[in-house]
Order: sequence, then structure tokens, then C-alpha cells
Amino acid sequence: MNLRPVDATIEQAENNAATSIPLLYLNLLLQQQQQQQQQQQQQQQQQQQQQQQQQKPQQKQQQQHLQQQQILQQKHQQQQQQQQQQQQQQQQQHQ
Repeated sequence: MNLRPVDATIEQAENNAATSIPLLYLNLLLQQQQQQQQQQQQQQQQQQQQQQQQQKPQQKQQQQHLQQQQILQQKHQQQQQQQQQQQQQQQQQHQ
């Protein structure tokens, strides 16, 4: 009986096991890391959402304030434009 091929296959199997076990372990580690990252991302998203909800009332106030400022600025600009126009008209009349 020739046992040589059997020995070879056993050796091959041992080699396979030696390489595949560390690979399995690495895969597990990677999976764990990915899961942790996903959990962290989810937590960050939740925190951001909470912050946004807290900011909403503030943003409304800020927007109202900004709108008021813009209206004031527009009125001021209109007045300035009118004054400029009047000055131009006066200059033209003098010419």
C-alpha cells in the first residue's frame, strides 16, 4: 500500500488549517471593528440630530433677527439711493 498521497493530503490539510485559522481570526477582528465603527457613526448621527433639534428654536430666533436687520438695511439703502438721485438731479439742473 502506498501511503504517500495520503500523507501529502494530510500535510496539505494541516497547512490549510494553519493559514485559514489566522485568516478567520483576522476576519472576526475586522467584523468587530466595522461593527464598532457603525455603532459610533450611529451615535454621532443621533447626537447631531439632537443638537439640530435643540438648535431649531435658536435658528428661528436668529432668522427672525436677521430678517429684521435685512429690512432695516434695505430701508437704509433705499433712503441713500433717493438722496443720491436727488443730488444727481440737482447737479444736472446746475449744469
